[in-house]
Amino acid sequence: MTKQLGWAEDPPFLLHARADGGMEVDFVLEGRDGLVVGIEVTSAATIRSDDARGLRRLAEWIGPRFHRGVILYTGERRIVISDRITAVPVSALWNR
Repeated sequence: MTKQLGWAEDPPFLLHARADGGMEVDFVLEGRDGLVVGIEVTSAATIRSDDARGLRRLAEWIGPRFHRGVILYTGERRIVISDRITAVPVSALWNR
């Protein structure tokens, strides 16, 4: 992901979030405008409620700066988890 950030005209900051109690988000992208996108990556083919736990916690922690959360997984369909968190098949990165 770091290499792809170099393609952006105005690249975001790339971070990793980890907090006490096991909460973590694999990739946290913060734009220069302060908006944040969290990305979780899992090899699972199905999504469970727990898969969005870190993204939910990040959204609570940073409040209105949380723009969107994405879970990349090996399943086949897009799943809306909440108004700002969506699970997307990792294959969507290559397919239109």
